[in-house]
Amino acid sequence: MKAGIYLGPPMGPKGLVRTLLWLAVLGTLAHGAVIFPKRADLVAARRRLESYSDALEKETPGDAPREWSLSERAILGRLRLIADSGATSAIAPTDVLRLLEDALPDRVALVEVSFEASAARPSLTLDARAERAEDVTTLQEAIASSPLVSATELLSERRTRVGVLSVRLKVDLVGERRP
Repeated sequence: MKAGIYLGPPMGPKGLVRTLLWLAVLGTLAHGAVIFPKRADLVAARRRLESYSDALEKETPGDAPREWSLSERAILGRLRLIADSGATSAIAPTDVLRLLEDALPDRVALVEVSFEASAARPSLTLDARAERAEDVTTLQEAIASSPLVSATELLSERRTRVGVLSVRLKVDLVGERRP
């Protein structure tokens, strides 16, 4: 006879699936219990901010109405900073993508593009790979000829072991569209 504790018959595949299903249901309920109150607070804060839309234009971040919570005051401060930075009046990202589509030569591949929309100087950083230096020159000239671009600068250039040229370009964009 075997020594030990009898735990019952072994669990089959149906029992395992049933157990995993119950664990998933319990996890979903726990997640919902945490998320739904936070979502309700966010919706209430959004409604209050919408109702005080006139206050957003007239008041400064420190002068928020007294009935606002700390999180609503923080949201008001962030909205004020975004509006004051001028990021909303910067060039649209779709215009930047159209610029890249028009300027990109056939033998150049974009690796990474980052778009910084700030009030003082919207800029674009391109990481690209090309087979020939002429293709990089063509890319830089095509980008520089756009009315959206004020200046271009070659930040880095290196050749990989297989002969591919990796470049990083910084493109300064105009704050507003030229006619």
